[in-house]
Amino acid sequence: MLNITAPTTVRPVTIARLLERQGSPLAPLAEEIYDLAIAYRVDAAFALAQWMVESQLGCLPLAQEHRNAALVRVALTRLAAPAAVGAPALPILPPRYGDTAGSGYVCYPSWLAGLEEYFRLLRCVFVDARREEQVEQIAQAYLATTPGRRASPPAAKRHARKGARHAAPQGKAPAPPPISQQEIATYARRIELYRAAFQVV
Repeated sequence: MLNITAPTTVRPVTIARLLERQGSPLAPLAEEIYDLAIAYRVDAAFALAQWMVESQLGCLPLAQEHRNAALVRVALTRLAAPAAVGAPALPILPPRYGDTAGSGYVCYPSWLAGLEEYFRLLRCVFVDARREEQVEQIAQAYLATTPGRRASPPAAKRHARKGARHAAPQGKAPAPPPISQQEIATYARRIELYRAAFQVV
């Protein structure tokens, strides 16, 4: 799979045609999407593919309510860079927007603001701070921060828990299942399929 920082080859007119064909509310922003991809050095085809997987290019009601085509989770904006032992884990980016709807997803004042924050998140948090450029790494972070989900425990903890039964504390709902490698691979594969298709539209 290509890194998310692969050079953008899809042109603004192609982006506009694709978005218009899908009836996307992002269609008037095709030029801005291209400019953001170039400015943040993130492949526009990857971004479009992830928006397709997450919100059908902004067509889902949840995305429209939040003006959030990538359905960026609040937890994603709070990711910290790897820190030394004992050092506080601080968010890489000061949050600009919050979750005014209480859904776990960031609410943006406009589509363009949400798109710019998405590219900023990918470049500043994942690529520059965390050194994560693989589609699978983005997929894992997205899936693990989906409201109601959690990341898989480290391998050592999985082995320690193997065969043990853990009852949920009385009065509390059981914890949601962790993200599996199969889910991550499936999510990443869907992105790559759309990514390849969008580059030849």
